[in-house]
Amino acid sequence: MPAVTSKVPAVADPFRLALFWLGIQAVWGAILGISLQSRTIELSPADALLVYGRLATAGAFVAAVVQVAIGFWSDARRRKGSRRIEFYAVGAVGGAAALALFYDARSLALLTAAYVALQASLNVAIGPYQAIIPDFVQRLRIGVASSWMAALQGAGNAVGALAASFITNAKMLAGTLAAILLVTGAITSSVCT
Repeated sequence: MPAVTSKVPAVADPFRLALFWLGIQAVWGAILGISLQSRTIELSPADALLVYGRLATAGAFVAAVVQVAIGFWSDARRRKGSRRIEFYAVGAVGGAAALALFYDARSLALLTAAYVALQASLNVAIGPYQAIIPDFVQRLRIGVASSWMAALQGAGNAVGALAASFITNAKMLAGTLAAILLVTGAITSSVCT
């Protein structure tokens, strides 16, 4: 099988490549930092701690399985010329839909389904996205790109936690997080074309 010749841009913008990380981490900052606990207390007040622990464990398991499975598929697609954008798009759109379900869930079963769907969707994007630096950044700029990834991870977590702290309307919060996720995913994807 012939190797794919990488078309690494002469000057890939490390900030724009890393921007999707801000969107992804904004979602996790809101969900894992505040909203998962809040929703479990709301829907299962008597067993909130136990329910939270089970949901968090199930989510971590789903994340691990999806990232490994998608990683193999993503690499196979990359060898055939894919820029991995399809994984970012599926993850962002699926994540946006799962956010709406998560914040609208009226039962523990629906919350569980929405949270698992959110984990699966975002990890469809996260697995392939972790290869964006070697895919699109020249070797001499890897440090700059990695620095942007780290900075935007922290900023995203803060944005998500602040959003979940100050936006009290669940639909507005879901919409805000979904918009951040979709816009940052689109900006990053535009660099990969």
